[in-house]
Amino acid sequence: MIPIRVVTIEEAHPDLVRRELHEVTRMAHYAMGQVWATELLPEHFRPGATSIFGYKPRTAKHAKHKQALAAIGKAEEGGMAPLVMSGRLRRDLLRARHMIRAFPTRVTIDLVGPNYWKYRRWPGSPDMVREVLAMSARHEQIVGRAGDRGFEAALRMVRSARRTRKVTTIGKAA
Repeated sequence: MIPIRVVTIEEAHPDLVRRELHEVTRMAHYAMGQVWATELLPEHFRPGATSIFGYKPRTAKHAKHKQALAAIGKAEEGGMAPLVMSGRLRRDLLRARHMIRAFPTRVTIDLVGPNYWKYRRWPGSPDMVREVLAMSARHEQIVGRAGDRGFEAALRMVRSARRTRKVTTIGKAA
């Protein structure tokens, strides 16, 4: 499992007590993690992702090998998609149900990939973990907007819960 952490800087909200602020920021962080795992992660496996995310250039030998495998049908998408040879990494990462854990200060997404996808790698080889976790400026904006929408939705829920908790009694108890 590879954790992804998105840390936000929170400001005090004048309308919320501490526990409510923690709940609201937790829900905002969950929304951010959900958007990244469902909408943005698949973009790492599309053709052209190398230039967007700045993947380490592959050697000419690697490209030639990938093209040869594509010619006999053993490399998916004609050998043109980055991070995709047989498609196992993409299949494992996109089909898995990611565990998204949200906290008041961060969101953590545990990705489960194949056994060859790990922190430790051979010297000189591409760091595929960092490549999959890379975020473009566009991704940062999308995740930020998702956090804002999650914060506003959670804030509405907290305010709604406050209204329903206020119970007034008429008259005195006998």
